[in-house]
Amino acid sequence: MKKMFLTAALALATVVSMSAQLSVNAGFGFFTETEKATIGSTTTTETDPFNSFGIGVKYEIPVAGCFSVMPGAGLYYQFSKEEESLASHTATSKNKAFGIDIPVLAKATFDVGPVRLFAVAGPYLDLCLMEKTVVSDNQGNESTYNYFEDSEDWKRLGWGLQFGVGVDFLDNYRLMYNYQLGLTNWCKQENYSDKSSGSIISVAYLF
Repeated sequence: MKKMFLTAALALATVVSMSAQLSVNAGFGFFTETEKATIGSTTTTETDPFNSFGIGVKYEIPVAGCFSVMPGAGLYYQFSKEEESLASHTATSKNKAFGIDIPVLAKATFDVGPVRLFAVAGPYLDLCLMEKTVVSDNQGNESTYNYFEDSEDWKRLGWGLQFGVGVDFLDNYRLMYNYQLGLTNWCKQENYSDKSSGSIISVAYLF
């Protein structure tokens, strides 16, 4: 009986691996960080733009008909720069973050002539490994704030929802647009909210 189950499991794994498709991707993102602070009955909101660059892999597993499941994993690098001036004093703030994202997407594919159009949706996990802000000015002063080393107010693990559309063409190439809706408040402080959402344009090679 055990041998029968083992044989069936190996056969299923073989079928899945033969029909599944691996892809590697790289993308550039345009994000907005939204910070809200509430003091009494007053809430102030501030938005700051930042960019990201990421690379990753995805593994598409057919389910039924045009539907499939596409889990993946990737590394991302986020960065932003902001300058402020007051009289003769100028300060520059540079933020950098590095982490891992793990999406699990449902995918629907439609053949349209020589190309395949598709739409995806699903949750993703976001594990921030490092984030720091370096502030310098034209007087030669510089300070560095490491979010996870200098404070206990920030979360490393977050999640959100991802929606996207794309096209596969020439058998092995993919162009994709995703929107990430961040649902995690990264700050642990009461009366303060810090969330990020944005768009990613990516290309991929299909094996």
